[in-house]
Amino acid sequence: AERVRSILLGADPLPDEMAFFHQYAIMRDEYRAFMPNEWMERMAKDMYEYLLFGIREMTAYTATGTRPNLAVYSIIREFDVAVIPFMNFVECEIGFTLPKHVVDHPVIQRIRSLMGKIIGFQNDFYSLEKESVRGTSKVPCDLIRVMEDEYGLTFGEACKEALCFHDACVAEFVALQSALPDFGSINKDIENYALHMGIGIQGLNTWYHLDTLRYKPDGYRDIEKRDSILPENNHVYFFRLPHWRRNSFKIFYRAQAYIQVQLLAKRDIFGTRTGLYGLDVTIG
Repeated sequence: AERVRSILLGADPLPDEMAFFHQYAIMRDEYRAFMPNEWMERMAKDMYEYLLFGIREMTAYTATGTRPNLAVYSIIREFDVAVIPFMNFVECEIGFTLPKHVVDHPVIQRIRSLMGKIIGFQNDFYSLEKESVRGTSKVPCDLIRVMEDEYGLTFGEACKEALCFHDACVAEFVALQSALPDFGSINKDIENYALHMGIGIQGLNTWYHLDTLRYKPDGYRDIEKRDSILPENNHVYFFRLPHWRRNSFKIFYRAQAYIQVQLLAKRDIFGTRTGLYGLDVTIG
């Protein structure tokens, strides 16, 4: 994590270091061409925290085959989904860099935090069918399984509670988005920034539904075939600039995307309830 931060702040990777570090240097130089130093410093901090508070913390649980409690998981998920660094690209899209006093405001900090949580929990739901079909030797760690552990729920009940938990985050995000602090002459720019945060959430939801096989049943096999053609370039995907405008919608509670998810309990097949993002989940 520290090495990544130092490269983003100007250090050069060594010739024999992993391509991963060289890609960070390429990204740094490309964005330095049109983004100010203050923005790059924030990107370096956010990437450091993603690796330290997200990846490292989650890896510790994965290595021991355990899951955190709900309070801890909610914090880790906010970081390990890598959204907080990437939401900085919103400013590239709208052509406006947030001043430090705006970024540091508690309301803006909370909006950033909620976006990380919402997208992390969104990913948990979209990953359920893939993980159940594919199978894994690892202990699953997602919002649904954490809910099962926390409250002693059935799988179906945990799905329902997880949807409610996610909905509460979305409701808070929308409430803050519609009642931003007064930043004077840049109010319109901040409103546009907050709007594009919502566009990012909804755009990613549409990407899950329309643009990727990764979360479809057995779709990962097609991904693996594609990646096997140029395996040395696998790391490049991580650095793509999100296409925020490609699927531009305001954030909704019940987005008009539809995918069928059948969640099977050990003892029975429950009925279905249309949930967030059009997911049909089983409720016990």
